[in-house]
Amino acid sequence: MKKSRALTALITGIMLLAIGCTRGAPSDQSGSAQKSAGAQANSNEQPISILKAKTVEGDLERATWAITGARQDLRENNWDAAAGLLRSASASIGEAIAKKPRTYSDYEDFKAAIDRALHAVETHAKDADSQVAQLEVFARSVKTNS
Repeated sequence: MKKSRALTALITGIMLLAIGCTRGAPSDQSGSAQKSAGAQANSNEQPISILKAKTVEGDLERATWAITGARQDLRENNWDAAAGLLRSASASIGEAIAKKPRTYSDYEDFKAAIDRALHAVETHAKDADSQVAQLEVFARSVKTNS
């Protein structure tokens, strides 16, 4: 049991490291310290507009935020709120699947993983936090592949 937890933690750590290393440098490397007011306003509005978008990307972003919130609720021993957020994430991914995304099988696998984590949270399983942590990694992977 301890070996499987250690292995899960190691795999999760490696995946997080790999995801962090695959991101490139920011596109603006000119050294200019100022942005125009319009460009700055667009960068501030982009995350909010993605969350509101009725697209596959919006569904995935909403699910990602819900999973992150669920993990925080688990840290605070708020199991019911975590379960509610995981249900929301599952519904968001269900909506994305209905839109037939390009990486359809990834979304189906992601939804199945969310449902397994939801069951673990509802039953107060000992590995619920690690399952939700793996969902965060899975979400980043799906985002990268989409």
